[in-house]
Amino acid sequence: SDGKVHAVNIKLSDYQNNITEVKFQAKCPAVSSYVFPPREKRNAVAYLPCNQDNTFETQDFRFYIPKGTLFDTLDLEYRKTNIPPDKYSPVHYVHNGSTPLNSNCVVSLKAEGLPTEYRSKACIGKVAGKNQYSYIGGQYENGWVTALTRKFGAFVIVVDKTPPSVTEIGNSTRVRGKGKKKTVVSGGGNKLTFRIGDNFSGIGSYCGYMNGEWVLMEYDFKRYTLTYHFDSAMKPGRNKFELFVTDKMGNTTTFSREVVL
Repeated sequence: SDGKVHAVNIKLSDYQNNITEVKFQAKCPAVSSYVFPPREKRNAVAYLPCNQDNTFETQDFRFYIPKGTLFDTLDLEYRKTNIPPDKYSPVHYVHNGSTPLNSNCVVSLKAEGLPTEYRSKACIGKVAGKNQYSYIGGQYENGWVTALTRKFGAFVIVVDKTPPSVTEIGNSTRVRGKGKKKTVVSGGGNKLTFRIGDNFSGIGSYCGYMNGEWVLMEYDFKRYTLTYHFDSAMKPGRNKFELFVTDKMGNTTTFSREVVL
């Protein structure tokens, strides 16, 4: 701002130390004569500097952005719509998914009409399409559901009360003895395999037991299958196998069957 000519030298380097260099001269007019262009705020509801903690909140929505999470000063855009069917908050649209975040933010939604028995199953979902939602996570406390997110988007409270699915595959049974059905394993005879899945929050944990003894279950992430290879827990004669699969919201499916060697 001194009105003098200054030399400017800009160097840009990649990871292999290839350098591009630009040199030029510049002269700035007096500050009083320079008109700064206005910021393009569009439908912004808040001005959030990137070098500090930021919190945007309404009566039924809170969004906390820690210092260093924004890469640049942000003119935050926000709107909300009505409560969708079978959901427990309005849909809160927070900025847009193309704006990157450097770390997690805290999103909190006030629950509307959430039954007491559903509080432990309440979480935050993100709108992924028409009548489609993806699991974000979170838990209920004092009338609010709170979760961590590293992306902007449209958020709503979802209740997940559906247990995981468990389907036995690749195993068969036959009849042995005088008309009495006993469970046997054929077609290999050395393992039990199950396909597991969940409709929303995803698989949280699984445990297999043979005759009350914990056994190792191998999980194939590509095929969503659990496999138990017979080991010392199997005894000659009748054996009881149990499988417990729980999703991330605590819904559990129990599968049991008899295995006869």
